[in-house]
Amino acid sequence: IGRAISVSALTTAAGFFALMFSDFPIAKSAGFLSFVAIILCLIAAITVVPAFLIITERLNTRSR
Repeated sequence: IGRAISVSALTTAAGFFALMFSDFPIAKSAGFLSFVAIILCLIAAITVVPAFLIITERLNTRSR
């Protein structure tokens, strides 16, 4: 699952990265912001989400 998420996010980010070479300032800004947002979401999906799932599972097993 991690590989699929990473490849998907990186190919999408690469597409938005290409917009940064546009002559239009709005397209450059949109490309940059989208690129950064997708990379940050990828980092969160790889680090924060698994940690959150582990913590919630531990809390659920303690309450039983």
